[in-house]
Amino acid sequence: MAILHSIQNGNLTSSSTWGVVDNTSYLDSRISTANITTSVNSSATFTTGAITVAGISLQLVGMVSNPTGTITVRLFNNTTASTVKDVTINCSDLFSTGAATTGLLGWTYFKFDSPVTLTAGQTYSVRTVGSVSNQVGVYRDGTANNYSRALVTTTTAAPASTDTFIISGEHTSAGVNSGYTITMDSTSTSTTYGNLYVGTRGTLNYGTNSSTNYCLKLGGNVIVGLNGVLTIGTSGSTMPSTSTAVLEVLCASSLQYNILAYGTFTTFGAPRNFVKTKLAADVNTGQTTSTTTNSTGWSSGDTIVVASTSRTYTQWEQLQLSGVTGTTLSHSGYTNTHGGNSTTLVQADVVNITRNISVLSSSPTLRTNIQIFPQAVVNWNNTRFIDMGGGNAATTAGFGLGTAFSTGSFSSNNCVFMNTAQFNTTVFSFVRTSNTSINNNIFYALGHPSLNTVNSIGSTIDDGNVIIGCTGVTSTMTCDYIGSYNIFTSNAVPYTGGFKNNATGNNFYSNQGTGINFSLPLAGGNQNLTNFLVWRNSNGGIIINGSNSYQRDFVISFVGMRNFGNLGGAIGFNARCNVKILFDTSYFYGGETFVQTNAIGGVSVPIDAVYFNRCYFGYSDSGLTSSNFSSAVFTNLTNGTSINLNNCYLGGAEFIPILGLPVSNLNCTVQSFNHNGIVGSYKQWLGNGVVSSDTTIFNNSSPSIRITPHTSIYKASNSLLKVPVASGTSVTVSIDVRKSTISDGTDYTGNQPRLMLAFNPTCGITAETVCDTMSVSNGIWETLTYTSSNVPNDCVMDFYVDCDGTNGWVNIDNWVTNSNIDTKGFKYWDSFGNYVDSYFSPITTKAYTFLS
Repeated sequence: MAILHSIQNGNLTSSSTWGVVDNTSYLDSRISTANITTSVNSSATFTTGAITVAGISLQLVGMVSNPTGTITVRLFNNTTASTVKDVTINCSDLFSTGAATTGLLGWTYFKFDSPVTLTAGQTYSVRTVGSVSNQVGVYRDGTANNYSRALVTTTTAAPASTDTFIISGEHTSAGVNSGYTITMDSTSTSTTYGNLYVGTRGTLNYGTNSSTNYCLKLGGNVIVGLNGVLTIGTSGSTMPSTSTAVLEVLCASSLQYNILAYGTFTTFGAPRNFVKTKLAADVNTGQTTSTTTNSTGWSSGDTIVVASTSRTYTQWEQLQLSGVTGTTLSHSGYTNTHGGNSTTLVQADVVNITRNISVLSSSPTLRTNIQIFPQAVVNWNNTRFIDMGGGNAATTAGFGLGTAFSTGSFSSNNCVFMNTAQFNTTVFSFVRTSNTSINNNIFYALGHPSLNTVNSIGSTIDDGNVIIGCTGVTSTMTCDYIGSYNIFTSNAVPYTGGFKNNATGNNFYSNQGTGINFSLPLAGGNQNLTNFLVWRNSNGGIIINGSNSYQRDFVISFVGMRNFGNLGGAIGFNARCNVKILFDTSYFYGGETFVQTNAIGGVSVPIDAVYFNRCYFGYSDSGLTSSNFSSAVFTNLTNGTSINLNNCYLGGAEFIPILGLPVSNLNCTVQSFNHNGIVGSYKQWLGNGVVSSDTTIFNNSSPSIRITPHTSIYKASNSLLKVPVASGTSVTVSIDVRKSTISDGTDYTGNQPRLMLAFNPTCGITAETVCDTMSVSNGIWETLTYTSSNVPNDCVMDFYVDCDGTNGWVNIDNWVTNSNIDTKGFKYWDSFGNYVDSYFSPITTKAYTFLS
């Protein structure tokens, strides 16, 4: 094995590009570090023989910000106690990592003014000294000051199997330096080289000739230092569509070698007009063609993935194209059926995972990974990353960034990350900063079904990404926030995380578990989320996990959502929200083939701030669905729940929610304002019955209130009618009550309705008080009246009418208090039910004085 050091610009396979490094003096260790000080420090000695040396490379750690002074690198003859050659440069000729012991500058070449020939049998060492201490750090082994070093000889050689590459520019004196650019021209798929180091002022550029299959296969690490550059195509010279480029790492054990980016790592594969499309027509088992919504321009031989459109996430399929004509794809036969109906919105996404640049592990079980450091500048485009991650160490993410970017950045666009497995940590982990951009990528087949996998797609992904076929069945796919037009489909786990404000067009379908699972509160203020599509997930559409953090002024709004066909309910809650959640102009329905049970149901916690505005339950965009929900719109909600609907439509038969517990304080309800789009029509579902406006049966003027009980065990009642009463005074109240008859539709058969005064110690009322009980027959209005005792405090008395039974209903109308002597109807509703102003009389004349 030879160690080859760049000595000029040239091709990777050319002998003139490389100076051979003396093996006897070579040390490549990053066990520890040592700072260059104003004292002369020496490496261990070595005996080289009679070689001619052109310069010395040191593997530098880092340099402080705003350095001062110079450093000198010296080849010293220990036998004769004399200096062989010195190279002195300014510290500022190097590149700051922020600290002498932080980061990785990498191999840095100090070239002599002329080569020197060493004497056989004599010992030598590498020494350093600085004019100012602790400006620059050097890697070493476990021995103090035994620096990582390479003596570059004047002998040249062409690369051979297992050879290590060190690519670095040169520093010859203070302020005098230049870079070396090596062109990667290898096309051999059979030669495996060793380590690849791209150090200070070094660049490795893949060639970009047409009709060329570039391949660099390494049985070693790839380390790009802070000022190093690794480029596989550029924005101005992309890898031609007729060519391919491969960077392959061969590990004998999992994570034996890594790809470490401290500097610049750029890839630009051939651009594509489309990396994803949708089926434009349904396909059946065995079918060998597909129709897509776009004329993709894809090619025979490309590999595509078609998402599942059932609730079985494993029904996604990988197919190889045999022909492409316009919007028609030819391929091997389908194993499963897939939807492609734009009217029903059941359309499978189709993604192309072929790219002409590939970065991969040689074995799917013996993997490398890519680690990106805070000052790295990473820009990946139209590139495929295959078989990353694995192992069982604590830092084995397939793609990892341990800390936030400082001066660096990360961008990934139109790339494919596929077949990435993990044992104990994340598959794809980045700390979100303003310097990251993750757009239009495909994350495919992340995780492994036999492993305890965490599939974490960074801390934030941006726009247009597809996450498909992830198989980590025992854990969660997470990120803090996602942007717009992302697709989560055919995954073993739900998306867990939040959203960027104004995110739009995200799709969640055919996933194992729920489609979306996110926790409250979310940082960053109010969120407006539009046009989300959530369907055919196998355990509900959305699960919202609340928290104890209180955010009264926080509103999350989902506008234009389509939510259908999910097994279970459309929306579930695992804790109180403590923020307001609004669904606006959205559709919730059962679906046709895979029927959804309900919109909200089976909730074990109270829901206190959920609003629906202009929403449709049981309706798709094209109208009332035939299957609708298999249960009800709202079922089995918990006492304490408050859900408000405004101008919403409940399709089909009226769906009656059954609250988990009987109501004790009369303020736990589901309410519908302008019910089914009818202005002035209101409905309120309580645990024991339904309260609604009635424009057909009334005593004085429309509307009255209808109370329809559900059970003979618990009483149903209207909302509280509040009467302010001054201390030391009493109040007289009355209300008209009527029981339904068979001529109305059903006889009321429950116990006689009662006018009740609610428990309120402030008013001196220490028990629920029966004020008056109805006594007349069904179909006849009767006025129930009550006069209170003098109250001990300024207070508000709460009155209501209750009834019970399983047949018929009770109407109430004309609420009157003696302090105002006027009749009140039931036209107005608030967020807890019908509202009657019981204190202020209608004002006919009033003079006001305004102070300025």
